[in-house]
Amino acid sequence: MKIAKIIAVAALACTTAFALTSCTKEGAYNPKKKISKIYVTKYGNSEQLSETWTWDKKTLTSINMEGSIINLSYDKNNRLSSATSGTSSMTYEYDGKFLSKITCTEDGELAGTYTFTHDGKTISHIKMEIVDGLFSNSPVYAATMRMIPAEITQTMQECAAQNAIKGIVITYDYDLTWEKNNVTQIVMKSNADSHTYTFTYTYSEYLSPFRCSFFGSDVIDNLCANCPFGLSKNLPVSCHVDWGESTHRDIEYTYTYTDKYPLTETRNVITTMPNNSELSNPITYRYEY
Repeated sequence: MKIAKIIAVAALACTTAFALTSCTKEGAYNPKKKISKIYVTKYGNSEQLSETWTWDKKTLTSINMEGSIINLSYDKNNRLSSATSGTSSMTYEYDGKFLSKITCTEDGELAGTYTFTHDGKTISHIKMEIVDGLFSNSPVYAATMRMIPAEITQTMQECAAQNAIKGIVITYDYDLTWEKNNVTQIVMKSNADSHTYTFTYTYSEYLSPFRCSFFGSDVIDNLCANCPFGLSKNLPVSCHVDWGESTHRDIEYTYTYTDKYPLTETRNVITTMPNNSELSNPITYRYEY
């Protein structure tokens, strides 16, 4: 369904990062270890090249996602100002030092918005509104900002698909809880579902190369497209998703490392329902710097 495709929006957008502060400068992405390629292995198939990142010295200028090119532009303060691919675009607005809004358009029409609220120097609330039928196949929208982890993307897809025929604007509200440099809990509510979803994270001591990346990537798999890499300082090792009714989902992340940054990342997902549990096939990502 169109809504299901639109929900891939979180692939670029998603995560958690700042110290009791947020990124040194929200929208500015200049990691110590700069990714050049991302490879993926899933469902027992051979490894495939997923993304190629192009840098101009310290600035990430584009991402090639399986042939779809996302071009990134910056303002005079070196903060991300737009991400474009074909007729799809996302523009980023700031209120002083902080990211305040992201607007998504397709063929010049409004397709969706993200609005950010801060508590001090950290993002405390995200409101996302999706216009049905637009941005459905956009790599920009599907790789927006790494602000909403994949496990949340999966949940969004499941509940929004039930409302696709209504043609309504789907709204998602996210409340974020921080512990030092990492988001430890996200509570999600939506007008597309009566449930309240709670996502709880634990972290390793190792560092995320995606921190402060509000552009996102990886639209290969809706279930494991994103992690809380873009906001949080450290790499997650687990996520527990609870939405009541004896149903929950657990994601485990394992890594190999170089200089405290990931070389490979493997994700295993177990979904538990009242009468059975289901273990998904693991997905492994390999990073080149």
